[in-house]
Amino acid sequence: MTSMEPIYNGKNPFQNQLVKTVQACLDPEMEMVAVNFSKTTHSTYWLIQNGEGKNTKWLTLRIAFHPLWLQNANQLEVAWDEDSADFEALRQLLTAKLIPENIAKHEFIIDESQAATLLLLTQFERHNLVILLKLTEKIARGHKEILLDLNDEFLKLPLMLGDRNNVNKFRNKIDLPKFHQAIAKFYGENFLFSQFTVHNFMKLLPTNQWMKPIFAQFPNLLDWRPVLCQTYGAEFVKKSQRAIDIETGKEVE
Repeated sequence: MTSMEPIYNGKNPFQNQLVKTVQACLDPEMEMVAVNFSKTTHSTYWLIQNGEGKNTKWLTLRIAFHPLWLQNANQLEVAWDEDSADFEALRQLLTAKLIPENIAKHEFIIDESQAATLLLLTQFERHNLVILLKLTEKIARGHKEILLDLNDEFLKLPLMLGDRNNVNKFRNKIDLPKFHQAIAKFYGENFLFSQFTVHNFMKLLPTNQWMKPIFAQFPNLLDWRPVLCQTYGAEFVKKSQRAIDIETGKEVE
C-alpha cells in the first residue's frame, strides 16, 4: 500500500498521542489516511484504508464519550472519555473493538459512481454551494439530542441545493431518491459533516480530509458529469452544472 501521511485539522501533543495509540492498534495491512478532530463535540473520526484501487476497503472509526445522534451510521464506535487521558485504557478498548467481525461489519467500498458523487460535492463547495436538509422543528431544536435515522426519517426530509453563505438564496429542491440515499450514506460514514443554520436547515459539507485518499484511488476520474449521467440521469447533471454556472457568472438565474 502506498504510504500517505494522515491529514489532520489540528495538532498538539494530546492529539499526537491519540494518533500513535490508534495507529498501534491497526493491523499491518490497514492504514490510517485521514483524521478529523471535532472541536465542538470532543470526538475524533478516523478513515482507515485496507488495500488499493478497486479492491480498497474503508472503515470509519469514531472515538467519543457520547453516542452518535445518527442511527444506522456506518461507523465503528469506541466509547472513551478523552478527559481521562488514559491512553492505555483506549488501547485496550481499541484492541477489543478492532476485531475481524467488527471490521467486516463496518467496512465499505467506494465505487466510481460514489467517488464521482463526492467529486461533485467538492465542486459544489468550491463554488459556494451546499447541500441542505430541511429538518423538522423538533429535530432542529434538539440539536443532535434527538436521534435521526439515516435509513428512514433522513430520507423523508426535503433535500436542497443552496448558497453556502445564505441559505435563503438559490434553493433548488433535489427530488432524487438515489442521490438522497447517497447523501445519507456519506453523512453516516463522515464524508459529510453538518452545521445547523436558520429556518431549521442543516448544511451538509464535505469533510475534506476524507476526500483526498478516495480520489487518489481514482486517478482517471477527472470529470464527474459522464459518470453521474449514468448514475442519476442527464437532467440531474444538467441542473447541477447550471447551479455551478450561475455561481460562477457563466449563466444568469
